[in-house]
Amino acid sequence: MVTSDLYKTNDIMTANGISLVVKLYEGCIKFLKLAISDIENADYESKANHINRAIDILFELNASLDIDVAPEIATNLRSLYLFCIKHTKEANIELSTVKLGEVVKILSGLLSGWREIAY
Repeated sequence: MVTSDLYKTNDIMTANGISLVVKLYEGCIKFLKLAISDIENADYESKANHINRAIDILFELNASLDIDVAPEIATNLRSLYLFCIKHTKEANIELSTVKLGEVVKILSGLLSGWREIAY
């Protein structure tokens, strides 16, 4: 493992729950932005990889919701995550940078809120 990979692994292993959510949002946004760039550069293999990674993160965020702790918030977040997954899958098929940009905008707004809670 490269030194920077070791630091990332250590950072993730020691992150609290909210910090981990922030890191997931940041990663998802990063992969979506890379996918936008990939579409613009007609690099469809890389686009598929980045979109798959973003969708995996969205599924992880969705799976981590605890309906028992905050039912209304969890239900609203679940709706947003499912919308983002659907929109990202459509963007993948349609090669739509606009749809990916919309998902980035939604997630960036949510990330801002999570950062306020985390720090």
